[in-house]
Amino acid sequence: MSAIPNPGFVLQMLERGLVDRDEMRRLMGGEEDALPLVRHLLAVNRLPSQECMMAWAEGFGHTWIDLGATLVDHAVMSLLPRELAESQCVMPIYQLGGKVTAVIANPDDRALVAKVAAIIKTPLSLVVALPEAIAEAVQLNYPTEADISNLESSALQMDTVCKTEEDINSAAKSEEIIRLTDALITLAIKERASDIHITPRETDAAVRFRVDGVLATRFVLAHAVQQRVAARIKVLAKMNIAERRLPQDGRLAIDLPTRRVEFRVSSVPSLFGENLVLRIIATSAGRDIPKLRDLDLSADNLRALETMLTRRAGLILVVGPTGAGKTTTLFSALNSLDATQQNILTVEEPVEYVLPGATQVAVNRGVGLGFVEVLRAFVRQDPDIIMIGEIRDRETLTIGFEAALTGHLVLASIHGNNAVQSLIRLRQLGAQDEWLASALLGVVAQRIVRRICRACRTPYTPSHEELARYFAFEGNPSVSFYRGVGCEKCRHTGYRGRIAIHEVAELLPEVQDLVISGARPSEIFAAASRLGLRPLRYDGLKKVLRGMTTIDELDREIPP
Repeated sequence: MSAIPNPGFVLQMLERGLVDRDEMRRLMGGEEDALPLVRHLLAVNRLPSQECMMAWAEGFGHTWIDLGATLVDHAVMSLLPRELAESQCVMPIYQLGGKVTAVIANPDDRALVAKVAAIIKTPLSLVVALPEAIAEAVQLNYPTEADISNLESSALQMDTVCKTEEDINSAAKSEEIIRLTDALITLAIKERASDIHITPRETDAAVRFRVDGVLATRFVLAHAVQQRVAARIKVLAKMNIAERRLPQDGRLAIDLPTRRVEFRVSSVPSLFGENLVLRIIATSAGRDIPKLRDLDLSADNLRALETMLTRRAGLILVVGPTGAGKTTTLFSALNSLDATQQNILTVEEPVEYVLPGATQVAVNRGVGLGFVEVLRAFVRQDPDIIMIGEIRDRETLTIGFEAALTGHLVLASIHGNNAVQSLIRLRQLGAQDEWLASALLGVVAQRIVRRICRACRTPYTPSHEELARYFAFEGNPSVSFYRGVGCEKCRHTGYRGRIAIHEVAELLPEVQDLVISGARPSEIFAAASRLGLRPLRYDGLKKVLRGMTTIDELDREIPP
């Protein structure tokens, strides 16, 4: 990509004091290229990324678009050849009225704008994004369902019969299988899938994506093609492609223009062949850490959590099942603290967010580096704040509590159902009641439910019988529930994205006394409720009434 001047952006950054002239000259190297400057400001987090990108677009006199949150019309996109879109960093994204909206890296390149308009035979309305964001959008959006079907058809024409290790190697390296595998993975990333399942059946194989917590079949592959795709994935994941009788685990990474997406790969021999599951475990530097206020916490729950985070020592637990968003909550909490004046250390498996200013360590069991080994080293690193990705055993728990009792703020996650039941889990792992009362500041329990699609959300009036299942009331109250009727943006599911439901329990003195006395969980819950604790289902019902999720989703995740 050639240089992109943006004098309006440079002037704005100078006027706002976000960069001085010496730093500007050093970054731009005397050239009229503002790209190194905006990339530097984003890298050092001098401005929130969205605010920085809006300023970048305003420098051109145009609007910035977040391509990751934009639904691309593939019929419009296909009007422009992929080769031109990639080489010139421009892509048509949708049509409104008589104009096509196109995202472009340099809207001042009038010759390019005229060329694109001539090719697609429609006037353009321009929006702006960085070259790397457009390159990633091109990579993720151009593979379509039709492309995958065509690639599968091409793969079926191959003569290779995978009977020997040499056959498997040959099939895994063929251009058709490489392109098909890449297209499947990138399409899953584009559709925000958390998992890809490739499941052989008696006569074919299903490719399913888990999106917003729900599995759905996206493609059906012929057995011969599925075998070759499985071989390709195992090559990428550094697994033994000749071994199809035993379970195996591996990892692979896809490098996109703005981030690296890492997958954990698991293969299990099944009745009809190898069953593969790819789970996205990290998107390095690919996501902004959401602010606490963006986690859908109620005002009371947000206030309680922020109060805990003002303490200089103690343990804050985030509790929930796998996939409940515990890591996101932990990092949002850490990101609200000042990493420039405090030493923040994290131990994770794997690292899922990059926290500026923190020291982050990934567990590597292959070399004997587990949670316990890292935590023992952390206590000699002059820590202020320690984050433990997950407490799984007695030794990790003990070190975490020792750190909390000796003047450090510790944040950790643990598997559990709710705030009070997490105390039982801690006791099972060996926590003494005195530790809980002295060091445990509070517990955040949470679940994830699907969010109603904002584009097709519609209110409806529930029946009197339906209301009676969830609320105690007199008369005939006027209450609306909401649901999504289905549209293109949500693939006609009625849902797009997810939200968290929370239960935040502070260990106030009255509750601490009960913990020390070894009280039953029901007694602790009753006391906490008197002091303001609202259970998960209460928070969920409030979000149903606000039109954020459906009553069916709430019942599915947290039964009455």
